[in-house]
Amino acid sequence: MINKLKKLLNMDKKIPTNEEVFEAQIQAREESEAAADNIDAVVDPKSIEELDKLEDQTFLETSAEAVGYQTRELQWNTYRVMAQYIDPEGSILDFGCARGDFKSFFLSEYEMDIDYTGIDLNKQLIDAGLKVNPEYNLIHGDWKSFNEQSDWCISIGSHDVRYDADTVMDDKAYLMNTINHMYNCCNDGMAIMLASDILQQDDGITTWNSGQLLNDVLTKFRTASIDHSYSDAFFTLIIYKND
Repeated sequence: MINKLKKLLNMDKKIPTNEEVFEAQIQAREESEAAADNIDAVVDPKSIEELDKLEDQTFLETSAEAVGYQTRELQWNTYRVMAQYIDPEGSILDFGCARGDFKSFFLSEYEMDIDYTGIDLNKQLIDAGLKVNPEYNLIHGDWKSFNEQSDWCISIGSHDVRYDADTVMDDKAYLMNTINHMYNCCNDGMAIMLASDILQQDDGITTWNSGQLLNDVLTKFRTASIDHSYSDAFFTLIIYKND
């Protein structure tokens, strides 16, 4: 099943490249700060067309910009990349889920439901997700205190900007804390998507050297790999459970 799905995910799909995604997400993050917090949601997001049609009226609940993407297509492209690393037949725990759009992506693109739990510190986005999809399992809270098990743990861009209130832990320690916690919560593996320092952008986004990070991770996790093939702007760290 997973090999068939990977072929499907890659079929006639455009993968984001180089500066396009990086610049688009930065612009979208800036625009999303002006989002209103009292908007009515009216549909279950089953297609890109439905979502795009309602973005003006239901920005926080449906807009790609509200969760850091310039367009729905860029958002879905990013999710296609992440989907290649996981088994969608297993349970999924999303660290920094926002509205739980990763579940909506599978429903929209492949008419496939997934066993999905999302957790995020941003209560406004959690509430927006539940307003549109009250049946989704979305949790407002700090993932460091969340200890439920899942087959796969994922995180997509949640370390581009820190939203926590910890003023003592530096960015590297915070990232490693997240990776350790994701590893402890997963049964099969974990994948975290991060911004790369290759483009040497200075736009308030936290970036990482993929080679250095892989070396650090390999000292503890022997089954880790980095995929930097789809974009210069981002890469994914994948760690398979070796227990």
